[in-house]
Amino acid sequence: MESLGTGTGNLNITFQINSARVLNFVFRRYSAASGLYFDEDISGKTFAFFVKKNKGDRKKTFNLTLGNGITIPIYSTNELRVALSASNTNIEEGEYVWELRRTDLDAPYLSGLAYFTYDSPQ
Repeated sequence: MESLGTGTGNLNITFQINSARVLNFVFRRYSAASGLYFDEDISGKTFAFFVKKNKGDRKKTFNLTLGNGITIPIYSTNELRVALSASNTNIEEGEYVWELRRTDLDAPYLSGLAYFTYDSPQ
């Protein structure tokens, strides 16, 4: 998936309960001057990925951070991988919210609804 622009975006994701899954984020930035997209270097930035039952909740159902579920591949400066384990997704079936947050700025980057189901995502 690609994150385009500088503001936060919304993306809904379906997760299978008790199933490991890797989310790959590719960061690109639009240049109005050239009309082209360029890789956005995210090295040196820190991120957290979390899931909460409701948007306003303070309590997180689970939280992943750089080095603990989140990695930036060695060969790339514009990719981020979020690895959810089977134990992360071992939660009650239902609708949640997720957020990928820049922790160095304390600002949301991407967010959306997270549907946890026993059915396999399509």
